[in-house]
Amino acid sequence: MSQKLVYSLNMCSPLSKVFLLITTILVTVSVRTAVGFQNTANFPPRFVSTDGSGGSGGEIVVRVKEGSADLGKEIVRLAGEDPDGDPLTFGVLRTIGADIVRVENVPVNGAIVYLQKELDRETRDSYTVVLTLTDGKLGKGNFITKSMLIIVEDINDNEPVFRPFRTTVTLSEDSRPGLVDTVEAYDPDEGRFGQVLYRLQEVDKEASAPDTFAIETVEGKGVISLVDQLDYERKSLYQLRILAIVSNSS
Repeated sequence: MSQKLVYSLNMCSPLSKVFLLITTILVTVSVRTAVGFQNTANFPPRFVSTDGSGGSGGEIVVRVKEGSADLGKEIVRLAGEDPDGDPLTFGVLRTIGADIVRVENVPVNGAIVYLQKELDRETRDSYTVVLTLTDGKLGKGNFITKSMLIIVEDINDNEPVFRPFRTTVTLSEDSRPGLVDTVEAYDPDEGRFGQVLYRLQEVDKEASAPDTFAIETVEGKGVISLVDQLDYERKSLYQLRILAIVSNSS
């Protein structure tokens, strides 16, 4: 509290001939908060963009390869900001499937997400993980959250498997060239890794002898055809080896 003295002289009417001497003081009153009270207003943090993957907008989308190719590797970087300048902590909500990633906090107000489990696209081709962010002042168990979609990309890690087929086919020696039978193999891989081609080998064929049978890939199936004349007296049994092949080129 501060004081200021102000002096004033008031003169009454001449008839009274009475002089009044008045002293005036000004008192300034300042108001403070109650003892022990603090301003607890807190502004929440938010996710911010780093390289376009961990932005402040919608869902984060990342792609990883199945198998061990991306195991233990960084899959995305995160960043955050806080209007109050508080240090931030990133994490992952422990939901089903969230154990496939590990979040490592790094200075300043950033984090790196690593893939820590080997994935199999044929078992599951995508995961949704909930990332968390806090400044430590949101209350216990409260976080800012962001969804991250992990898409599992295919690699050529499966062999083609033949569907049930006839193991024995009987032809008359006067059969004309044409269709003999069809076989089919499937590969659970997707795209080009699941495209099966067929090859045929005559097991006991002489090197100089012409081909008696051939195979062609038509709409995913192997079409076996007779391409030469049969002669029972010359040869009465043929053993055909059918190969189902998937290209391993990327």
